[in-house]
Amino acid sequence: MKKFTFATTLTSKIALAALLASVTSISIAAKDRDSQAEKLVYQLVEHSMVGNIEAMAGNLKASTKTTEATISKVKESIQEKIKDITEVYTAEFSTKELQQLVNFFNGELGSKYNKFNVSLSQNADYMKLFTPIFQEAMQSLQGGQAAIPQMVEASKDIEAISSQAELDVLTEENNVVVVKFYSDSCPPCRMLNGPYNDLVKDNSNIKFVSVNLEVAQELAQKYKVTSIPAVKIFKDSKLVDEVIGYNPDKLKELVVKHK
Repeated sequence: MKKFTFATTLTSKIALAALLASVTSISIAAKDRDSQAEKLVYQLVEHSMVGNIEAMAGNLKASTKTTEATISKVKESIQEKIKDITEVYTAEFSTKELQQLVNFFNGELGSKYNKFNVSLSQNADYMKLFTPIFQEAMQSLQGGQAAIPQMVEASKDIEAISSQAELDVLTEENNVVVVKFYSDSCPPCRMLNGPYNDLVKDNSNIKFVSVNLEVAQELAQKYKVTSIPAVKIFKDSKLVDEVIGYNPDKLKELVVKHK
């Protein structure tokens, strides 16, 4: 009987040790998975943000040194918020899908990511994570002296459209049509409102309209809008130019070019 009791106890200890090892292994695997997801999401977000910063730097004529310093700060800020940002992505994509997105391809998953990217710009909580990063970058690029572009409301004189049919009518009736794709929760979009309003006032012979992604996703998808603000310029019913991101100088240049 004693031998049986000893054997049973030993077996229980072995089983318990195996269970603890299994739980520990699962825990380590989960941490590795989370770490991997964060690294993949960081690559996706960092690539997009750095692209926007470089575009802003060119528009603001910032020095190479200032631009590099700003990019470094942005990367640090993203890293500080990476856990919260990753939660948004992993709610939609598996770790395997995130890896495929990093390797990006022009297939079904790529299309899914583009749609997801557009929907993120309508997510107020998500945009709130990036607003301070964006504002800090703007301040840094301008040497901390120039004022950050104001976030203003769009002019009520700008017509809102949400369908291809509406756009077709406008391009038939007007030689040049400028279309701004935006979201109310997107800080750069609101910053662009001021320069866009000014262009409307100064170019009465051009038709300026706006497209809110919250109500016109199909139109955004048709014209491959994957980052906002995005401005598309149509001339003689054909898409002839575009400006992606906050770049009012480039936008003004193209409007003058096609007017």
